[in-house]
Parts: sequence; structure tokens; C-alpha cells
Amino acid sequence: VVLPNCVDTTEFTVSPTREAGPIRLLIAGTHYQPERVTLGLHALRDVLDSGISANLHVAGRLAWEGAERETTNLIEQLGVSAFVELSGSYTFQNAKNMYTNADILLHLKYKDPCPNVVIEAMACGLGIIGSRSGGLPELVKPDSGVLLPVSDSWDEMCYPSVEAIAAGILEIASSLTQRRQASRKAAERMFDSDAWVEQHTALFRALLSG
Repeated sequence: VVLPNCVDTTEFTVSPTREAGPIRLLIAGTHYQPERVTLGLHALRDVLDSGISANLHVAGRLAWEGAERETTNLIEQLGVSAFVELSGSYTFQNAKNMYTNADILLHLKYKDPCPNVVIEAMACGLGIIGSRSGGLPELVKPDSGVLLPVSDSWDEMCYPSVEAIAAGILEIASSLTQRRQASRKAAERMFDSDAWVEQHTALFRALLSG
């Protein structure tokens, strides 16, 4: 029996309204690998160059050596300062607002087994872009996200290309309402915390009964 992580779907909910405006991208978590952030910045530049209005919120600690300097320099080099927010570490208490103020989560961590950030984002109705690695293919289905192909390696981190990430953003943006609805339904079906407790209770009772 495989039970993925869970989320309180009564706490993490979809924003009741989505005002018209730019596509709102989110990168969240603790960022130990620069590619989790830098690839998203390059993809934002590509999306803007395609004529689509978008912005990017990078939430969470930039944890690799020289991260803040590298990130701010890249933002300047790409000319996206007006479209990027770096907000640093966040708490569980303000995570919901972070998600509900976004449309698409970029989660490019390689071979992530069962990321809570993806499950929470889906409960809040975000479309998901990630790599087809780790546990993401079990969590994110085609109706709620785009998983991009990457090489399979245990010796190095592998990431999708900037072009593929930008194309994924445009694909989700073209059917955003449907993606948001599908993400929420999947979270209710697969990750609801009440169902998770019930499944564990049944499992442990079966084990204890022999």
C-alpha cells in the first residue's frame, strides 16, 4: 500500500475569484539547487518575449552558496525586475495566501518523491509544471499539469530545458480554468487528510488483527 502525503483540503482551498491579469507563476520551497530558480527566471523571460503577460513569485529560502547575489544578478541581466518578487522564507500560516495568489507552480526539483508543495498547490487549484521524475508522475496527471521529460540519472541532477518550461507555461495558460479545476479535484480525491487518516486507521487495524 502506497499512501502519498496529505493536505487539509478545508484549509488549502481555491480562491473564489480569479481576476483578469498576468499569468501568476510561483516557485516555492527551500531552494538548494540554483536551477530550481534560475530556470524559472529564464522561462519567464521567454514567456514575456512571446507576448504573454506574466509575473513570478519566488518564495522560500535561496539556500545554495552565493544564491542571493546570483539570483539578483540574473534578474537584472534578464530585464525582469518589474515582473519578479523574491519574498524569502514563509510559514505554514501564510502558505495558503501564497498559493491562492498564483496560477501555476513551477516545481523543477529532480526526483522529488512526494513534495508537499505540489500537493498543497493542487489543493489550491494551481496548474503544475515539473519534471517527469521521482514521484511526480503519480501525483500530477495530464489534466492538471505538465511534466517535462528529463534524463534518468543517479549521478547528477537533470532538468528540462528553458524552452520546454516556457512551452509548458503557455500550454497550461491556454486552458487555465480547466487545469485549476482538475488540480483541485485530484487533491480532494488523492490527498485529502481526512481520507488519509481513515486509510491509515484501516491499515493499522488490519495489521493488529493479524
